[in-house]
Amino acid sequence: AALEKAAKSPNEQIRSTAQRLLLEFHGAEPNNVGSDAVRAYHNALNERDPAKIVASVKAAEDDWIRSALVAASKDKAIEVIEAALKTDPNDSLIAFATALSPSALAQGDAAANAARLLKACGQANDQASPIKGAVLRALADNVSQPPRMTNALKAALASLLSNDNTKVLVFPLALLWDTEGQLASQTNAIKSSMIASLSRSNVSNEERVSIARSLVSIHKNDAKILPALTALLSGNGSESLKSGIIAAIGSVDGDDLGNALITQFSTLEGILKMSAFDQIVKRPQWAQELLKVIDNGKITPAELGPGNIARLRTHPDRNTSRAADRLFARIAPVSAEKDELIAKLLPEVEKGGDPAKGKILFGACVVCHKLGGEGASVGPSLDGMGSHGAAELLGQIIDPNRVLEPNYAAHNITTKNGETFVGVISTENDSTLTLATQTGVKEIAKSSIAKRENTQRSLMPEGFEALGAAGLRDLLAFIIAQAGPSTGEQANAATAPKTPAPILNRRKWPDPIPATPVNWEKGKTSVLIISGGSSHKFHEFFGKSDSKTLEDAGLTVHYTEDVAQATKELANADVAIISVNRAGFDTPEYRKAVMDRIAAGKGVIMHHPGTWYGYKEWPELNLKVVGGGTRGHDKLGPMGVRVVNKRHPIMRGVSPEFELVDELYMMNRDGPPEGASKIRVLAETSVSAKSGARHPAVWITQHPKARIVGYTLGHDERAHDHPDYRKILINAAKWVARN
Repeated sequence: AALEKAAKSPNEQIRSTAQRLLLEFHGAEPNNVGSDAVRAYHNALNERDPAKIVASVKAAEDDWIRSALVAASKDKAIEVIEAALKTDPNDSLIAFATALSPSALAQGDAAANAARLLKACGQANDQASPIKGAVLRALADNVSQPPRMTNALKAALASLLSNDNTKVLVFPLALLWDTEGQLASQTNAIKSSMIASLSRSNVSNEERVSIARSLVSIHKNDAKILPALTALLSGNGSESLKSGIIAAIGSVDGDDLGNALITQFSTLEGILKMSAFDQIVKRPQWAQELLKVIDNGKITPAELGPGNIARLRTHPDRNTSRAADRLFARIAPVSAEKDELIAKLLPEVEKGGDPAKGKILFGACVVCHKLGGEGASVGPSLDGMGSHGAAELLGQIIDPNRVLEPNYAAHNITTKNGETFVGVISTENDSTLTLATQTGVKEIAKSSIAKRENTQRSLMPEGFEALGAAGLRDLLAFIIAQAGPSTGEQANAATAPKTPAPILNRRKWPDPIPATPVNWEKGKTSVLIISGGSSHKFHEFFGKSDSKTLEDAGLTVHYTEDVAQATKELANADVAIISVNRAGFDTPEYRKAVMDRIAAGKGVIMHHPGTWYGYKEWPELNLKVVGGGTRGHDKLGPMGVRVVNKRHPIMRGVSPEFELVDELYMMNRDGPPEGASKIRVLAETSVSAKSGARHPAVWITQHPKARIVGYTLGHDERAHDHPDYRKILINAAKWVARN
């Protein structure tokens, strides 16, 4: 209230500061509140026409703007909602109405305001049903103190209860607000009709699920409601109906609801069992009750399966995860000696199995893996994995955390209302993140997240050794038969090694372009670009584009993909830009030339793939030159960069924040390794969709003599042609050369 009062102050400084704080108060984070959100707030605050505010809401493209519009509309909430009920809804407007509706009762006479709002819902046409539903649910869920029951409010509720299109929506609200039972004759009749409708086959599944959502919120009002809901789960209804009922039960907190899902768990199959488990584990108290039922033997570890056991053992709630660890260590122990276990199973699985039996077992895998065009994309696709053979695949199944791709690490997400989710972050932006889970894709508003944690473990569970040698043999036989060798490997499948070659050596490397004579222009700073390898058009972008950028800035440039020429010229150039990732480029002579150059005080720029952990036998490059390194990146797409050290010469003339299409490199994702040189970050990325953090984009590696720059941008022309990318490259080259 104090902030809202200050936001109207005649003092401009107080007013603007209070308005910004209001944005943060309503869910906007300081670093993410941009000019668009601030401008939207000011415009809505001063706008007298509610219809124009509604139009702005419908056009809003992110949560920060919507949050700003909610904050600015609080004093005129009823008028704005009335305008919203007169227009065609979209998702943005529905979310806005949900957030704004409780504010309509906070100003002035709550009973009069409530009656006016309900009357507006009654007068709105059927096209506005999504907005009506949002308003009525928000009033039921978020108004803690019911308004006094005046004649006008009673009449408004009675009118909605008598309308077939609104009675299901307003029913929970009427029960909550009618504390003296003035509308009991209507609500009791509706309640009985709704309960009866649940079992009627002539009522559509969609309508029955809608009824269930209304009934579950007032299930304590009538002992018949919960049994009627659970009866649908054990009946002959369709999978879509049962799935909707499970979601409805899970949408409301309550120990009796959690117990109902736990009781039904053993009777469900397939995706319904997974759906029920997903609802149970998102509430820690329900998950802990499930553990007690397992401990009592009413649900066995075999019924859960390895995946669900792993989810309990890595639950975001510490008390739950610890209880699960203690329980399963006692009743379903898993050997910690993975190597010994694999060695014991290997002779058995190599005997060959039955693919038909393996196909049945693979049913537990399709929730995460694609194979032959079927399955989900939570984990990596298994197509083409057949060439690796039973030995390697066994190791990945038994010990999925031995080699974990960072982009497949499981994240624990806890929302502000206490729900928990576990999955792989597939995409993320400033307002939402998309979590790929074992039960489907879940989009979560970042403003609703209370805690997020990268478990640094695979979502793939441990414990598949419980299938036994025969089961594993059949499962592997199916995967190998179905997946087959990948394209380009089929000819060599018969002689493929059981132990895979290093990643770099398995790539098909394009031939390096032939070396050309070095011709430094006199009187100019000389720049040697060392590049070439895989996954990029090196000569086109790192060669032609970057050379032109630097030459236009007055430097003389030579590009090479030849290791012998690079080794020789490293001692001569004023600046060395290293973006090579070719296997075998790290000859003893080249290594020595790089390290000698730096020891002599002549600087380098480690560029894009040059920042990777690319050379296993040359750890000094990452430790002493890069200052750590990169092991993964987001998918190629839009990303942001913001300058964090504006005063450094490398950042001179660079936009404070800019966007481009590139690969967001997760440089030092888990921190630099022990013994790495310290770095000083000059610019950082936007939040990575995979790691959930920002990463260095431009930095200086501290060295007593040489100037060393790290620069992760630069996948293709959309980066190399970007004006801020070019400015950074030019500034870095001049700084390294001490110009």
